[in-house]
Amino acid sequence: MLLSTQKLAPGRGRLQHRPQPIVSRQASQTEGLSSAPGPAWNQEVIDLTRRLVQIDSGPENRIPGETAVANTAAEYARKAGLEVSQTTTINERPMLVVTLQGKDPTLGSVGFVHHSDVVGIEGEWELGDPFSGDIVDDDKGRQVMVGRGTIDTKGPAAQALVAMKHLKESGKIPDRSIQLFLFPDEETGGAQGAKYLADHHPEMFQNVKYWVVEGSGIMSKESLASVGDIKSDVPYVAMAQKYSIPIQMVLKEPADPDKAIGKTMEAMEKLDEYVEDRDWTFLGDKDETAESFQRFGDTIGGFKGWMLRNFWWTGFVQKRMGPELSATNRTDMAQTDFYLSSNAAGSPDASNTKPSSTTVVLNFEMDLEDRERALKLTRKAAGEDFEVKELEDGLVSLSLPQKNYDGTHHGSIADRDRDAINRTNRALEKVRHKLWFRGLADQMKVVDYFTNKSKHDPNEDKKTPVRAHLTLDLRVAADESPEEILKQIKEVVGDGFEFKELDGPEAKQAFVRRLSHQDPLFLAAEGAIHDVYGSQTPVLFGNTTASNDVRHLMKLKEDCQALTFVPVLYTEHGAHGPDESVTIDSLLKGTEWTARFMELVGAKNS
Repeated sequence: MLLSTQKLAPGRGRLQHRPQPIVSRQASQTEGLSSAPGPAWNQEVIDLTRRLVQIDSGPENRIPGETAVANTAAEYARKAGLEVSQTTTINERPMLVVTLQGKDPTLGSVGFVHHSDVVGIEGEWELGDPFSGDIVDDDKGRQVMVGRGTIDTKGPAAQALVAMKHLKESGKIPDRSIQLFLFPDEETGGAQGAKYLADHHPEMFQNVKYWVVEGSGIMSKESLASVGDIKSDVPYVAMAQKYSIPIQMVLKEPADPDKAIGKTMEAMEKLDEYVEDRDWTFLGDKDETAESFQRFGDTIGGFKGWMLRNFWWTGFVQKRMGPELSATNRTDMAQTDFYLSSNAAGSPDASNTKPSSTTVVLNFEMDLEDRERALKLTRKAAGEDFEVKELEDGLVSLSLPQKNYDGTHHGSIADRDRDAINRTNRALEKVRHKLWFRGLADQMKVVDYFTNKSKHDPNEDKKTPVRAHLTLDLRVAADESPEEILKQIKEVVGDGFEFKELDGPEAKQAFVRRLSHQDPLFLAAEGAIHDVYGSQTPVLFGNTTASNDVRHLMKLKEDCQALTFVPVLYTEHGAHGPDESVTIDSLLKGTEWTARFMELVGAKNS
């Protein structure tokens, strides 16, 4: 996602302490782990992650930053005695491959896929500077390293490098070769990284049998609190991938701002109904889906768990108990930006990240007494999470500030009731309804609407007529046709809107393949989880989007497989939102998991 960079002002935020030279907590010894890491390994992964995070490789510093990240990782790998290959792709974007040669070169290798680029600095950062690598205490009392890339995916890349070094030094060389592929361009589609290399240099990947990519991780217990009484964090291993196509829906005919937003809100409601009414796609087959719901039900427990285990196939469970409970795959649409503009071309960004604040500017065309009454009604109707402010020229802003945003920043519409755009739309409708009872609704007009992500000139928006721009992240299940889904949503919305695909045709050229929970790749991941996190640790699985890179790589070999899992805790801040951070505990434990997984999946019989 291309976003403008916002630096944390000096002294701003709630930093609680500065990073210490040594983090005293050590990863625990775990039964079944052949060579658990000691203090030196702990400090290595912390230091390497911090060094990578401190490099700005976002949209404002893309190629220099990516090059610095690749060089830093290569320097560490060479000192560790690992094989290093560096090259460039389009526009001199850097590509790094690090290899731990296995005992049997005839066996297919295991490829870990990570990337040197990061998304932009969206929103206000409170934990620390986005390129600091500061170690602080979060609001849950956990030690976390804050910074862009700590989760997505500089931290997991550091875990893989440190694990490879440890296996080499300890003599635990797997039969299969282990490789780390550090691509550029993942956050913007992979066209100048994985897709280019897959099309022009497929020999780089011809020996890879198993891919291990980002896309899912360890779900924090607070993120699962809405679905059940979860006592601990839960690993979530994704079994399949699906397409993700950023598109922009634009009102064709310019209109008065109030009418433009009305037409677009109506279109959004139709899209929500379309998604809810669609049939769900199972996890390859019904047995896989049944197994997935059995695990989810056991983990959640109680009445919900019983319903999931025994009635997972029913519409009641799938649609009434919340899509976040579903391990089935489906087509989703996440709303990632919205704005009004008289500039027909707009300035669209690719999607991928949801806005964390939204603002509607209103014009109260009424006398002073009615205006004061309308302001009070607006504040009451919108609710305490919204801020209502009087602006110049008699205008009024209705805003959902970032501090009151409680949705995710990256994902499907499972939590659309909490999305900034939907919440603001509902607040706006409540205000209209409240004013209607007082005969004031016709005197309130929308003159502007934008999110914190919107790329538009606010002066342009004051002109009329305007167009409405809604950016969507269209997620299509692996066994469905992207072209057919696009055709269907256009029919649902009607002729009043045009659709622009922001990623180009390569977004629909992705190749994905489902994975069974009985496949050796999944069993190795699950076995390593039980060895490192405890034999009683529940392991959930389902479907999620994989990295942009792997969808271009899987088409190279018919027998290769991929799972998505990075062993870091996904906190409420998410991987793309403000205050991206990794818990020190999951960074260290995840390195143990990575090493153990490399041993298991790297074995000859896997």
